[in-house]
Amino acid sequence: MGEDSLDMCPFHGSREAIEVAGVSVEQAEENYRITDEQFQESIVTSQEGLDARTGQSRAQVNSYEAQNNYNIAIARLERAMGIWQEPGAAENVPAGLES
Repeated sequence: MGEDSLDMCPFHGSREAIEVAGVSVEQAEENYRITDEQFQESIVTSQEGLDARTGQSRAQVNSYEAQNNYNIAIARLERAMGIWQEPGAAENVPAGLES
């Protein structure tokens, strides 16, 4: 697979999105930590503290969403390849646990 082929692969974009979201979470956490310290020292307002916390929460949600989109892409590929199984199907039950 050449580099052009990777750009066409839905997983490539999904993995990239997860990496970017992870960096965003780290940055938002650091921003919140700094803003919280500044709030404790009365350098920033409570609104600025709330904005930093909201940014941290939004970054975390975006990270979860990127991970979810990646998992959906994998499930779609498995289904297209005929290897996806319905949840709860007998084939998915570990040996010895059948009813």
